[in-house]
Amino acid sequence: MDECWDFQDDQLVEAAEESELDNSIEIISDASSPEKMSPAKQKADPQTGTKKSIFTWLAPDPKKKAIYIDSESDNDEVPEIKIEAVKIEDKPALPPVTTSADVRIISGVKVEFPVKPYGPQIALMDKVIKGITKGQNCLLESPTGSGKTLALLCSALAWQQKDKERVVKLVQEARERELRDQTKWRYPYKNENVYSPKKDKVVNLDTDDEDAFILPLSKRQDLPTKDDKNDESCDVLVNIHKRQRVSTSVSPQKNFPSPMKPGFSGMCESHLAEDVNSSEERPILKTPKIFFGTRTHKQLGQVIKEFKKTVYAKSANMTILSSREHTCIRDMQGSYLSKTEMCRDILQKKKTSSNKKSNADFEEGGCRFKKNLRKLLNRGALPQVWDIEELVEHGRMRGSCPYFAARELIGRADIVFCPYNYLIDPLIKSSMSIDIADHIILLDEAHNIEDVCRDAASLTLERKTIQDSIKDLESLLTIQRNVNHEIGELYYFKNVLNNWMDWFENHTPLIQKQYGSDSNFIMSGNELAQSIQKHGFDFDQFGEFQIKVTEMLERLKERSEDESQPKMLSLSNNSLVLLEAMCTIFSFFYRNNSGNFDDYRGILVKKEEWEFKPSNNHGWNSKSKDKESKLVLNVICMNPAVIFSPIEKSVRSIILSSGTLTPTLSFAAELGAEFPIVLQTGHVISSNQVWVGSVTCGENGLPMEATFRNTSKVEWQDALGKLLLWICENVPHGVLCFLPSYRLLDVLRERWRSTRIWDSIEFHKSIFSESKKMKEHDEIMSDFYSCVGDDRGALLFAVFRGKVSEGMDFRDHQARAVVSVGIPYPNIKDSVINSKMKYNDSHRIDKGLLSGGDWLQVQAYRALNQALGRCIRHRNDWGAVIMVDSRFNNPSYTKHVSKWVRNFLAENHHNWESLTRGPNNLCKFMDRMSLQQPECFNV
Repeated sequence: MDECWDFQDDQLVEAAEESELDNSIEIISDASSPEKMSPAKQKADPQTGTKKSIFTWLAPDPKKKAIYIDSESDNDEVPEIKIEAVKIEDKPALPPVTTSADVRIISGVKVEFPVKPYGPQIALMDKVIKGITKGQNCLLESPTGSGKTLALLCSALAWQQKDKERVVKLVQEARERELRDQTKWRYPYKNENVYSPKKDKVVNLDTDDEDAFILPLSKRQDLPTKDDKNDESCDVLVNIHKRQRVSTSVSPQKNFPSPMKPGFSGMCESHLAEDVNSSEERPILKTPKIFFGTRTHKQLGQVIKEFKKTVYAKSANMTILSSREHTCIRDMQGSYLSKTEMCRDILQKKKTSSNKKSNADFEEGGCRFKKNLRKLLNRGALPQVWDIEELVEHGRMRGSCPYFAARELIGRADIVFCPYNYLIDPLIKSSMSIDIADHIILLDEAHNIEDVCRDAASLTLERKTIQDSIKDLESLLTIQRNVNHEIGELYYFKNVLNNWMDWFENHTPLIQKQYGSDSNFIMSGNELAQSIQKHGFDFDQFGEFQIKVTEMLERLKERSEDESQPKMLSLSNNSLVLLEAMCTIFSFFYRNNSGNFDDYRGILVKKEEWEFKPSNNHGWNSKSKDKESKLVLNVICMNPAVIFSPIEKSVRSIILSSGTLTPTLSFAAELGAEFPIVLQTGHVISSNQVWVGSVTCGENGLPMEATFRNTSKVEWQDALGKLLLWICENVPHGVLCFLPSYRLLDVLRERWRSTRIWDSIEFHKSIFSESKKMKEHDEIMSDFYSCVGDDRGALLFAVFRGKVSEGMDFRDHQARAVVSVGIPYPNIKDSVINSKMKYNDSHRIDKGLLSGGDWLQVQAYRALNQALGRCIRHRNDWGAVIMVDSRFNNPSYTKHVSKWVRNFLAENHHNWESLTRGPNNLCKFMDRMSLQQPECFNV
């Protein structure tokens, strides 16, 4: 019979589970593979015939476990097992386990890092661990290429691993208290003499003679042992008693987490509850999950690569949440526009009359891939670490749904990866059933978190969308007659939407007198509330609307989960999304007893667009286009704290990290949360790997101040063109040039083509320009990457806040220089920007917000810093950062630039002469680095 014991403080404790006789000893360590070791000798007990294994062991690590076997008896009764303690000098020490990981204690937590960490990484890990330990929020800025992601993962997972050990210890202590109470319950009479069958004598129940109460193993389950004295040199027999194995996975309950397996006595939990009530602080029996959020799905792949490098990837369970568009393995069917719409219809076993989808688009009983979900959830079906592509591949192999498998794995995951709007946006969070309460939120590339929160609390209502939903309801009402309660519900929703159509009709005159293709009318939150209350959508009426929408969505969810339910007609996906969005956003609007009105603005917008229609004779023709006016109501949230503050209060800790959090002034006030821990690290590269400078004057001596007025002058445009031409002549391979807007890019392209500067640049570099359209953008980037490695190289024009500046990776030769033109202030003529500035000005005192002007400056420099971070991507990378604007010569315009850029910039400001011929000119840097680190890549 095998017995499994834990080593703690050099003592053997109670046996934990039975197994087959193996005649060997298996040493199991967290840091090494199992090793076999034979018993030193055996001897038989003359009284019982039990064979006892006597062996040597060296001061064991408290985490190690050993399996001891070879206990036999000729008796029918299960024998008692005894292990004889030995002296530690009997055998030499085992050789240490070799590992390439760097192990160090940071803020009281053992962190294993795959390589020797840089100084900024150590500083980052220290702040992460302190923040999680204290339950505090963090703002952590570390430049791109400094190993930020790896440091975030290792520190958070190391803390989580330590907390698991704390939970297990707490559970063990509670179990021991329960076992002691069970003994008291079995022997309730103290100071009385009873007969002991083992000693064959009368003993006192209050005696210290523990052997008096030892029973056969088959009869003494769950009995406690008295704590042994800590005497390392003791050479006496240690009594081993069977106990149940303690699981490291603790299953939480809603009110109080129970660490016990099903069927175990609840006394342990009651003891914990008693301890909680009698103590000042409630012990937590649940190790928090880590929710690691990135800005995009593409960035998730980069994070998973870093996760694979950690030692924690071998033991930490993980999952990745993504959209159906990325993980649905079903081919598109019928007239569906997205896989999300198709999936929802199939799961709800419905067909939508408005789209007239045929029954062939559906399978009886729902989706066959979701029915096979368990095939992808079985242990071993997925590797320990996987990315979205691997998940989809395994799903196809097993005919199992990757989307719902990833969601199902949240329950047993230690770390959950997802785009961070999944954790912020209440609509997405609700649809995916994501519970973040008491867990750890770690958001990478979180410089845009304020915008994400505002967008998540905002709503766009288009008159045409409401019209389509009304038609959808009318079609359904003409067909569905057999479900009375659903008929009443459909009439109710139709009346609500008709009231909204009346609202649009009554407010159209407010913008009819305005001229231009786009015109708008701005309402305060209180004015918006008064207007919609007059159209049947006040606080009480919204409450009824919310209840009915919630009931309908729950019913549809139950229908999708019940395979016995037949297919039914129901609202289209677009109509459901509209009702759910109205329900969610207006719940924020009416929250706090309608106290959030002032945090919102209503912006009614009229857009005139040309709609192309097929002509009778010539197909698609410009002569067949019609002018169409669209009316849109934007319910805009001005205060990101409306979303962020409730999240922050519900979780253990929120860690915001990015290479470009600077300026950090606005985060606390804008998000309605405290950030006691703030860190801005330097870069891991040396000063000779990067050239950072500003250009104040062009070749003609014209100041290069990139204001709107100056950029409209052809002199300024020509000076910038000649500067870019010179840079392309002297910088090898890839050059990125960031401009304030697409409008300026079009103006410069037209001017440079007319002056032949464009042709001169194209002689030295292939020229590419960022596109607004995603499909075109992907094609352009593919062409850029293929051209940038040749001798000619490539120049890519991009726009601040565009796709190129957010999450695109330009390694090594792909970006040997990054040129930024101007300071990208948002357009103050934009109605949303202008409303936000006025909102901040009116709440500077009561909410502690930045002034509108300061807020605008913060937005500008965050966009600038994000673009500059495209240059250096890893420790051995090198390149130049060229900031074109004469204002950078003034220290007040560089104080909000990222710390690493500011440090390398110093006083490196140039006019044309010093840039091209000065002692610290750009050409010398490029020549030196090209010789020191020649390019190594395949053309």
